[in-house]
Amino acid sequence: MRKKMFSLLLAFFIFVIHAQAKDVLLGGESVGIELHYDGLLIISTYQFENEGKTYDPAVRDILSGDTLISINEKNIETIDELNQILEKNVDSIVTCAILRNGKTIHRNLDVVKENGKIKTGLFVKDEITGIGTLTFIDPENDHFASLGHEIIDSDTKQIILLEDGILFSSNVISIQKAQVSRVGEKEALIHFDEPLGNIETVSRYGIYGTITKQLNNRKISTAYQNEIQLGEAYIYTVIEEQKIEPIKIEITKKYFQKEMDIKSFEFNMIDQDTLERTGGIVQGMSGSPIVQNGKLIGAVTHVSSSNPSNGYGIYIEWMLKQSDLNRQ
Repeated sequence: MRKKMFSLLLAFFIFVIHAQAKDVLLGGESVGIELHYDGLLIISTYQFENEGKTYDPAVRDILSGDTLISINEKNIETIDELNQILEKNVDSIVTCAILRNGKTIHRNLDVVKENGKIKTGLFVKDEITGIGTLTFIDPENDHFASLGHEIIDSDTKQIILLEDGILFSSNVISIQKAQVSRVGEKEALIHFDEPLGNIETVSRYGIYGTITKQLNNRKISTAYQNEIQLGEAYIYTVIEEQKIEPIKIEITKKYFQKEMDIKSFEFNMIDQDTLERTGGIVQGMSGSPIVQNGKLIGAVTHVSSSNPSNGYGIYIEWMLKQSDLNRQ
C-alpha cells in the first residue's frame, strides 16, 4: 500500500512540472511603439482672452489628464476629427464627454475663433511613440510580449489607456549614458514603414499583441521563479543598430510571489564593456529578456534611481500569464 501511494504521488509531481514548461522565441530586438489613445488625451489647459472675456476650461472642470471622447455626441479619435468638429461649432459652447478615473462625465467647453485661429484652452494629443525591447514571441499563436511594466505618459504622469497600437522595427543610433541620479536612454530611429505587429493590450505588466512578421527562430524554454538562482545571468538587448548582445548580470535578490508584480527580483549589471558604453541600465532596455542556465527567466523592468547599474526584473511567468489572459 505504501509503495503504491508513493508511485501515485511521484507521478503527480512529474505531471505538474511538465505542465509548466513552455517554449517561446527569445526576443531582444529593439522595437518602436506607437500607441493610440481611446479619444484625445488632454495634456494641459490654458487661459486666454477674447473681446474682453476670459476663457479657462479648468473653470468648467476640464482638467489635464482627462480623455476627451466626444463633442456634441460625435466621437473623436484623432486631432483632425477634433478640428473638423470645432470648425462647425465656432463661437459656441459645446458639450464634451470626458473619461476621468474610469468614469464618463459631461462638461461644457467654449469654442472661440480669433484672428483665424480656433481656441479652446486645451492642448491634446491622440498618440504617443517610444521604444522598448521585445521579450518573447509565442510561436503557437504569434503573440508577443514587451516592456514588462505599465507605460506612464510623459506629460500627465498618468498610466496610459489606449485603443490600439502598432509595433515597428527600430535601430539604436546612440546611447545617452546613465549617471547617478540621471536615467540614461537609447536613442533610436523608428521605421514607421516596417510594422512588425499589432498592439492589442497595454497593462501594468507590459504591452501584448500579435506579431505579423517573422523575426527569429531562437527557441528557448521558460523557467519559473522556483528555478531561478542568485548569481550569473544575461540580459539580451540592442546597444547599437539592430545587433542583439548578451550582457552579463548578477541576480542579487529574488522575491517569492504568489501574485503578479513588476518587481520580482533584483540584479546588478557587471559587464564592464556595457557599463562603459551605457553607464548602466537605460530607458529602452525595458522588456529585455533575461536568461539564466539556458532558460528565459524574466525581463528588465526598472533601474535603481540611485545606482544605474542596479535594476529589477519581472518573472517571465507573470508575462506568460498576462499573455494568456489577453487571449481569453
